[in-house]
Amino acid sequence: MKLLPIYLHPNAATPSRTQNDEALIDFFTEYGVGSRYFNLNEVCEAKQDRSPLDKWLEVASDIYEEYTSHQIRERSALNLIYRMDRKGIRNDFTPHLDEHDHPMTVFDCLYRQYVVQKSTPLIIWRLIEILQPIHFLLESMAHRTHDEETQHKDMVIPHYEDFFYFLRADKQSIKRRKKWLDIFNS
Repeated sequence: MKLLPIYLHPNAATPSRTQNDEALIDFFTEYGVGSRYFNLNEVCEAKQDRSPLDKWLEVASDIYEEYTSHQIRERSALNLIYRMDRKGIRNDFTPHLDEHDHPMTVFDCLYRQYVVQKSTPLIIWRLIEILQPIHFLLESMAHRTHDEETQHKDMVIPHYEDFFYFLRADKQSIKRRKKWLDIFNS
């Protein structure tokens, strides 16, 4: 079989990766390799430097700050304070410590949860945008080998692009989706 040139989808813009994108990829790489066993390692005395949750919060906060304007971040924090005030929630110190072992207030805990919740769709969108070229590469390979397959009546290469069809989703669909496993179980 002769080698065929492979091209990316003509409409696919290769995203330029930022420092936050690199941190996101590094987090998932590290998590996939070993930190997913953090709790077991802690019990068995094989200590790691930081909890994956602390690292995730750092990545989520950085992405939230990169893609959310200062005015919106400030207004969201004020709205949280106002909501706490309306509900009679005092902003006392909690027994929770931050990553520097400083005591956290109720606001600190609630705002961290808010940031992670708001950054999740941004993170998913960014991951999909970074990974989209893989789908287009596989799709291009399948189209280019179609002629070879029809001549041999056998599949020359597996059509892996079918595994990554969710990478074709647009930003608004990605940000609206609440449950990702549903698309794989249907």
